[in-house]
Amino acid sequence: MGYAEQPKEVAENMRRVVRAGAVGINLEDSVREGERLFDIDFQCARIRAVREMAAQEGVPLYINARTDVFWPRVPGTDAEKFDHAVRRAGAYLDAGADSFYPIILGDLATLKRLREAIPAPINVLAPTARATLRELEGAGIARVSLGPALMWASLSTMRKIALDLQNYGSFDPFTREVITTDEIRQFVSAERMR
Repeated sequence: MGYAEQPKEVAENMRRVVRAGAVGINLEDSVREGERLFDIDFQCARIRAVREMAAQEGVPLYINARTDVFWPRVPGTDAEKFDHAVRRAGAYLDAGADSFYPIILGDLATLKRLREAIPAPINVLAPTARATLRELEGAGIARVSLGPALMWASLSTMRKIALDLQNYGSFDPFTREVITTDEIRQFVSAERMR
């Protein structure tokens, strides 16, 4: 949410982020995952303030405008939420956003409809997407976020290892399939070549 509510404060916080080297941000339109959605005009003022700050800094900042309309705590039917999201997307893009992020929306058919209604890249949260990466790409989804999924997977593995060790289990199950140093080097080298 920009770690503030007021447009000027959000812009100043994002100035620090830009000066630290960031070239892209997510900017949410609610407090605590849909607990309180900001008014569309107010969120547009926040986006414009960040866009103006980025121009002052000479950085072509990528603003991924996240909407929390689809969280279960936000009132409305599925159809009402869809229409609301389309209205927000249009306003956010007009205010200077580069893409639209309807977080937790994972239904492929709805994502396709949204893509048809919005003339801009759409971001999807991978853990809530009920589709493969290929299906999302086929639907015109431009960006996929993992959010905390990699951290959760890592912590789940660490928990299993800790429990195995606490119970004097074998080291074998969690050392058998680990990535080797040579594989890490190969992966990093291949990534550098792209």
